[in-house]
Amino acid sequence: MGNVACRCNIRASFNLIKSWLSFANSPCYIDHDDIPHSGANDQRNEQRFCSLGYYIYCEGSSKLLFYMFFKGPYNIILKSMDLCPDQGEGGLVVGTKVHKVSRTKYLYSSNITLPYDLDEQVKVEVNLAVKGNGGWKENFYQWSVTCQNVFYLFPKHMTNVLKNAKLPPKCPIPKGTHYIKDLIIELDLNLPMFPYGEYRATLNFYRIDKKFGCFRMYVDAHFECLGVTLDPTLHPSIGGD
Repeated sequence: MGNVACRCNIRASFNLIKSWLSFANSPCYIDHDDIPHSGANDQRNEQRFCSLGYYIYCEGSSKLLFYMFFKGPYNIILKSMDLCPDQGEGGLVVGTKVHKVSRTKYLYSSNITLPYDLDEQVKVEVNLAVKGNGGWKENFYQWSVTCQNVFYLFPKHMTNVLKNAKLPPKCPIPKGTHYIKDLIIELDLNLPMFPYGEYRATLNFYRIDKKFGCFRMYVDAHFECLGVTLDPTLHPSIGGD
């Protein structure tokens, strides 16, 4: 891609990729997208890391840990949602219908019942799993967020959802049953770049350390540049253990 709008920041890309490797149990290193080989190390010319992708290995093994596209411009598409087997004490109710409009557009209608206000006393523990040839790899990334954190990460998405539900676009979100109808969800993360692939985000809801609900979101992170979206499922993602 020769267009400036499609180029990644070399230093930011390199550093962010290395930070995403912290989930591995042993030291890992990066190799440029070409022919996998075990003799590479993370001192390779990082100018090459803005190409098509990255092969990532663990020390002491020539087996490919995983491959990911990581070019910068991206579009996150929410494809489906379901409830977790473990709901804790319960109280959170999420019922969602999804209608596919096009290859990259989905319409969502939901009824959501919140037993508590979503204020700063409510924390959501997020566990991000990434999909590969061997299925879902858990604990790719984990973090804890509050309502304000979610607004920071998904500013446009949260505003659109709450306006559709006829609620003010701000925290706290009041308890009760809220309805969302025919919403096109665009998960515009407030981040300059994101690893491409298929993800499952498990969201566990806690208030004062008591779990009151859980649901899962299945999303694709696509490469997008100048309105063109590429499907990450056409490329390999996670390798074997």
